[in-house]
Amino acid sequence: MNTVSSLKKPFTASQRADFIVKYNHELGFKIEENDEEILALDYDDKEKKNHEKEIKKAEMIKKRNQALKDTDFYLISDYPISDEDLEKIKQYRQELRDLPQKKRFPFVKFPTKPF
Repeated sequence: MNTVSSLKKPFTASQRADFIVKYNHELGFKIEENDEEILALDYDDKEKKNHEKEIKKAEMIKKRNQALKDTDFYLISDYPISDEDLEKIKQYRQELRDLPQKKRFPFVKFPTKPF
């Protein structure tokens, strides 16, 4: 792993937070801290692929959860919807819930809303 940047001690809590936000949250580097400094480290190829996959998983789960929330109202018992459309929505929502169990998740096609 290559060191991209470091912050030597002593540093303030604010400097520590700014370093972590910049190098981890914004630029995506791995952060390690020891008794002398905080390091921003570049991932090796295998770690980078795993990290990117975890980010993609989190994005897909967030998108999936929002799609479920966006269709909740169709399931309210007094919502005016045909039986046929209700079945389509139920099937769509099941496809959304099944996404994380798919073999190639998160690199799968996102289900299409029926209407």
